[in-house]
Amino acid sequence: MKGKLHAALGKLYEALGKLHGALGKLYEALGKLHEALGKLHEALGKLYEALGKLHEALGKLYEALGKLHAALGKLYEALGKLYEALGKLHEALGKLYEALGKLHAALGKLYEALGKLHEALGKLYEALGKLHEALGKLHEALGKLYEALGKLHEALCKLHEALSKLHEALGKLHEALGKLHEALGKLHKALGKL
Repeated sequence: MKGKLHAALGKLYEALGKLHGALGKLYEALGKLHEALGKLHEALGKLYEALGKLHEALGKLYEALGKLHAALGKLYEALGKLYEALGKLHEALGKLYEALGKLHAALGKLYEALGKLHEALGKLYEALGKLHEALGKLHEALGKLYEALGKLHEALCKLHEALSKLHEALGKLHEALGKLHEALGKLHKALGKL
């Protein structure tokens, strides 16, 4: 009887040990759960913060949508004016095509006038050829004239040199006449004393 009781107590202690171990694991799991709840609480705080920012962003989005709606109104108004302008442009293009027709006719007359101008230019080039020939002869005559002017310049230089010498001789003559006049004065004075 005592043996069975002892065996039963042994199993009881063993079961209590396993229970104690299981309780330790349970406490450990509860700790991790508590830690996870803390992180969840932190995440919820960030989520509420993000939701607040989202709400603010949605407010700005609604405001932007209002501005977009106003801008669309102006765009439709501008499109109306654009269609009106396109109508006027179409009308202007009609007038442009009409003007182009008249321009085409004028160009025909211009080409005809250009043909006559080309013919006149041919005659002008012929006259210019003769003028060029005449200018060549004139150039040759100018060369001879420059050569003659060179000789004239040389002759003038010699004349200037001769005039300088003549001026110098006249100066000496004037000086001699002065001395002669002085001598005649003295002679006249001497004759007066006789």
